[in-house]
Amino acid sequence: RINPGNIGSEENVRKVAEACRKRNIPIRIGVNGGSLEKPLLEKYGHPCPEAMLESAKRHIELLNKYDFDDICIS
Repeated sequence: RINPGNIGSEENVRKVAEACRKRNIPIRIGVNGGSLEKPLLEKYGHPCPEAMLESAKRHIELLNKYDFDDICIS
């Protein structure tokens, strides 16, 4: 599971994507009010559906960037 609020850098996302792709393991992106990145909390002022959607979309795009598409969003 990727937690957008604590996965850290894009490099960490790349490493997870590569490891999971090699082993055919799906990745779940778990987004909730407590797992939002600081910049999104600053942008929206508080956890909200728009911030969660933006976070999920960003991480889907990152995983796709590293040729990973076996993704579940929760």
